[in-house]
Amino acid sequence: MSKKLIVGLGLLCILVITTGSSCNRTPFNGVTKTVNINGGCQVSAPSVTIGRKDQVSWTANTETNTILFPASSGSPFTNITAGTPYSIPQNTTKSSGPVAAAASGSYKYTVAGNSGCSNDPIVIIHP
Repeated sequence: MSKKLIVGLGLLCILVITTGSSCNRTPFNGVTKTVNINGGCQVSAPSVTIGRKDQVSWTANTETNTILFPASSGSPFTNITAGTPYSIPQNTTKSSGPVAAAASGSYKYTVAGNSGCSNDPIVIIHP
């Protein structure tokens, strides 16, 4: 194989990888509701109501926290898998990502912290 062919294939591969990841993104045109986690696991909004185009963002202010939607009731978000901890490092904000297509109603989740704290707020999805 010639060097030009190898370089060309390498550039094509980089182009496909770069373009492929951006093609799958859906533009976000909703509202982001922020939930601050303070003093371990105290949340600024024990109940958050969002629409189908909205997102939730969590900010862990005092310690690393974990969000967990139980596997039994599922997660309303495409980026958060039910039954799998979603870690939010201290002084960091992470978004829920888009609402899942089938999500509707109330979803209880657990906020846990490194200190052993725990809290069970709710996300409500309106059609």
